[in-house]
Amino acid sequence: QSLQSLMVLSRAATPAVRVAMAQALLERPEPEAAQALAALRGDADRGVAFLARLGAWRRDTAAGAPVAEARALLPEAGLLARAVAEVLAAAGGDEDRGALRALSASRDPAVRRPAMGALLRLSAGDTALWEAALADADTGVVRQALFALPAPVPPGLRPRLMALCDDPQAALCEAARAAVQPLRPPDRWEALRFDLATEHPWVRRRIVAELGAEASPRAREILREACANRNARTRAEALAALSACDAAAGRAAAVAALADPHRRVRLQAAAL
Repeated sequence: QSLQSLMVLSRAATPAVRVAMAQALLERPEPEAAQALAALRGDADRGVAFLARLGAWRRDTAAGAPVAEARALLPEAGLLARAVAEVLAAAGGDEDRGALRALSASRDPAVRRPAMGALLRLSAGDTALWEAALADADTGVVRQALFALPAPVPPGLRPRLMALCDDPQAALCEAARAAVQPLRPPDRWEALRFDLATEHPWVRRRIVAELGAEASPRAREILREACANRNARTRAEALAALSACDAAAGRAAAVAALADPHRRVRLQAAAL
């Protein structure tokens, strides 16, 4: 019944109504929806006609992407911005960089996502663009950038990637940890430092325990550094491990940790 209503309203006299119905028909899988959308390809409103062509292209790429229509609609895309971004991101070229940059600044994540993805593909050497993508407020934009990182990773992106390894969103920190693996140094001690800065808190806990058990000068040095780790649990565990193998260094670190912003770390420091 809802499909029938959409098909009837797609022939309404008001262009805005036809645009809304065409957008709804785009998301329907029924053959009848495809037929109703195809009937709108000659619509007097160019937004409706564009959506009808987009539907045909989605179902059969041989139909050709409506790139010219998307370019023409860009200055007044409005509610069609998502569809315009989809087309230009998938089928646009170098000449669409300006349009894609404009779309990548949209407040709508569903518009930014494809636009930014296409820009990263077209401008792989633009470090500033990668930094913007990795700092985007939308998780989808950031994960998209993480999975598309160029090799080798530009050095300027390393601080942001390392910080993302401690992001509270599991989807982001896991993607970031996978992305930074090529940066892991071969030296044992530097690799331990790297792992303490990037790995899952449980892996960091194991490393802290191993360093505390070893208690060599290099191990104690890394434990002192771990007392300032970005992860609060790791800081607390490093304090305990350092105090167990180097009382003086542990006491000094515990005094400093009394001002730690995390309650768990402050309690651990007070207990030591």
